[in-house]
Amino acid sequence: MNNRARFVAAVLLLTIFTLGAAFSAVYFVFNRTQERQLDQAVIAAARVEARMLTLQPNELFELSNRPGPAANQVGPLQTFAAVLDGRGQTVSISPTIQHAPRYQDEPLGQTFDTQIAQHRLRAVWLSVSSRPGIRLFFAVPREDLDGDAAFLFRAMAAAFLAAVVWSAAIAYGIVRTFTNEQRRIAEVARRVADGDLTARISSRTKDQEVARFAHDLDQMIDRLALLVSSQQRFIAHAAHELRSPLTMLYGELSHALRRARTAEQYRQAIEEALYATRQLKQLSEDLLELARISAVSHRSYEPFAVRTVVEEAVASARVEAGQRSVEIAVSCEDVRTEGHARDLQRMLRNLLENAVRHSPVNSQVLLQVSAASSQLRFVVSDQGSGVDPSERERIFEPFFRSAEEAKSDRVGAGLGLAIARDIARAHGGDLVLRETPMQQGAVFEASIRYESQSG
Repeated sequence: MNNRARFVAAVLLLTIFTLGAAFSAVYFVFNRTQERQLDQAVIAAARVEARMLTLQPNELFELSNRPGPAANQVGPLQTFAAVLDGRGQTVSISPTIQHAPRYQDEPLGQTFDTQIAQHRLRAVWLSVSSRPGIRLFFAVPREDLDGDAAFLFRAMAAAFLAAVVWSAAIAYGIVRTFTNEQRRIAEVARRVADGDLTARISSRTKDQEVARFAHDLDQMIDRLALLVSSQQRFIAHAAHELRSPLTMLYGELSHALRRARTAEQYRQAIEEALYATRQLKQLSEDLLELARISAVSHRSYEPFAVRTVVEEAVASARVEAGQRSVEIAVSCEDVRTEGHARDLQRMLRNLLENAVRHSPVNSQVLLQVSAASSQLRFVVSDQGSGVDPSERERIFEPFFRSAEEAKSDRVGAGLGLAIARDIARAHGGDLVLRETPMQQGAVFEASIRYESQSG
């Protein structure tokens, strides 16, 4: 049973219980009131009959032919009466009774139900004053009372069934209206689970909680679709980047073994194979680094001196900078913080190497490190040609290489900036490209969470 059916069933059970209790109470009170009115009329008529018997001579006990009592807006009712002596013998009987009833110690003056022939009666026994042992039996039919009770029962049963059916219809309509959005959400969730990442809820309900939930779910699907798309693109790029050095390596080795060669030719083939192997090694290390950064935990942070990390990163980048005659200038505050020192060194090295590769010969790359409030900022600027505006949003994507790089012979798979950005984000910050005019260089700003450490 789904939630909608359970809710409708709960409403029906509540309706049945409530209406059943209310109708039962009304039925009981109505019948009890009618019966009490009839009892009062029967006792009053019986007392009148008993007084009339008292006024008669000693040996006479003739019952009157007065009309019976009127009760419950019905009457006069037919009477059933009999007079019995102390031995239980019939002294007098009304024409409506063929056989006098037997007195069976019913309490005097209290009404009770009995049956004579085909008649169900409401009766009472009274003693006749000044006539010891003489008892009067007086009764009237209760068919009208029972008929009213049966009519009321049928009417209330019909009303009860109608109310239950009506409540079921109303409950189902309300539940259907309120659960339409949940049903749509469930359908979209099933489509997404089946692999359809284009499914969206786009809720238009006025229920703020449901609308918020639907909006959050749509955003989650958007992120999931983006993640899957990025993963597919990443795999495709990785396969493409791996194919080139593998093809080169396989080609060089196959060519070298195709026929006998001189030592110099073998040496040249081995150098080409080593070059392809270095590319494979670098690419595999970058891929592993990119995958490892996502598992970085804040709980494993350790204190370190920022200046030491900066010096080590600059030392690694100065090898390539020296080859291009590019100077690396550093301005760094002497502060301590917590984090992954090796990862931050990798982030700075990637930024510096990227700046060096895009800097003209005999130019300068500047690294500025400053601490402000809760953030530590690393700003790397170069004097190159800058970044084309059409590529500003894509330079941090894994494997992205600009049109200029694609035409050049620069080594790299386009993972350096992606790794640097992920390291910054893993440390509670981000990596952005500042807005600068073209031909005036590029300025990258990396920020991380800063927690000052003394000592």
